[in-house]
Amino acid sequence: DSWNHTRRVIQAITHYELNTCIKFKEVAGNFAGDHVKFAGFQFQGKKCWSEGVGRMSYTEKNRGQRVAVAETCSLGTVIHEIGHALGFPHEHSRSDRDKVIKLLWDNIRNNSYTKNNFKTFETYNDVPYDLSSIMHYGPHSRSKKNWYSFVTVDPYDIRHIRVDQIPGRDRLSFRDIKNANIGYKCIDKWKAKFPNSPTCENEGFIGSEGKCICHSGTQGDRCQHKLRPNYYPDLTCGGNVTKRMILQPNPTTDGKKTERCMWWIQAAECRKAQLTVLAFNMKPPCNKYTNFFEIRRIDPVLPGRQHCTDVEIGARILSKNQDVFIDYRGRPAFSNFRIRVDFVEDPGC
Repeated sequence: DSWNHTRRVIQAITHYELNTCIKFKEVAGNFAGDHVKFAGFQFQGKKCWSEGVGRMSYTEKNRGQRVAVAETCSLGTVIHEIGHALGFPHEHSRSDRDKVIKLLWDNIRNNSYTKNNFKTFETYNDVPYDLSSIMHYGPHSRSKKNWYSFVTVDPYDIRHIRVDQIPGRDRLSFRDIKNANIGYKCIDKWKAKFPNSPTCENEGFIGSEGKCICHSGTQGDRCQHKLRPNYYPDLTCGGNVTKRMILQPNPTTDGKKTERCMWWIQAAECRKAQLTVLAFNMKPPCNKYTNFFEIRRIDPVLPGRQHCTDVEIGARILSKNQDVFIDYRGRPAFSNFRIRVDFVEDPGC
């Protein structure tokens, strides 16, 4: 196997060891007991997969539980596949998923392997559903023709989902780390080691030094101080729109950095939203992860048409019903726009 393959496996293992009490021990290739066997192209070519969820035993001598890591597998994907070997199923298969995401079955590949990846399971602890989990599929995963395979019930929440193509999503989320430390009884061990450790609040948990580990939205020795209302980071560009205004990317941000902007345009009863394109300049390459402009004019939740270089200046877009949802990701220095929002009478009301 190549150095890149080995290095990525070591990086993923180290990531688990730094954030949990789980330890990995290297064994010889002829080891006879239960073990995980990492390999590149031997199993199924240029693919990334894990053989089963949780510890598996085999009668075949020296076989091992296989985790395939091709050179094309990102660090985040390797962490994901090791998570399966450790016993963690897909986050989007939780029994409570329908409160958070809406599966678009007509868009999902119709085969047993794919359906199995969306099969539900009962959760084993009280850690809330986590869209940012390393174990969560991206919104286009296992879909036909790269369509959406699911959307979020709250359209704003789609921005929290981890996808490999976006930098910074190649690590365990806070809730992933908490899940692992609960599942492997790390927190119980640390509490026993530090009997006077504090009681953590707001999803915090006791770490290896007997102190509360807090997510980025809280602080304090007990995670008692909230820095924001929710677990997920706040939206920094966009928001609800209920009056006439101009929409454009945040001009105060670094124009070379990728920005995510979302607007939920909400018309009053018997009114419709009308968008007028004043300026539109999105430069290729266009893709669904880092450079796109999506308009949901029929339903704020359901996928809409994604645009890139095909929007004309002066074009007018009318909502099908009352609301329109806009989702933009790009770098303002290279992709920019100005769109005026007006509210007009609904002639059919």
